[in-house]
Amino acid sequence: MTRDDAIYQELGEILLAIVPKRACVAYLDAWVSREADHARLQFNYLDEQGELQAFMSPNARTDHDILVLLARLREFFVVNGLYAGGQPWSGCQVTLPLDSARVSVDFTYD
Repeated sequence: MTRDDAIYQELGEILLAIVPKRACVAYLDAWVSREADHARLQFNYLDEQGELQAFMSPNARTDHDILVLLARLREFFVVNGLYAGGQPWSGCQVTLPLDSARVSVDFTYD
């Protein structure tokens, strides 16, 4: 398993642990500061009726763990030159369908 795969797996494990039981798909929308010292995290899920619902992180430790993982992931991108346009990504949406538990991430750039 590559380093970035391990990070994706850890993000998925955190989301799986905190998403409400009635969720079909979990979403994390994140913006990470340039210095990676803080982030804005928004948690949502798609319920059985197809309605998008918000949920809260259970505690600051979870938010911190996610920030650390996102900072490590962005550093992986920087070290390996995995971005275009001169700047690494500033945000992302992590998607976790609970039936497959396969994490996907879409990145946003400033």
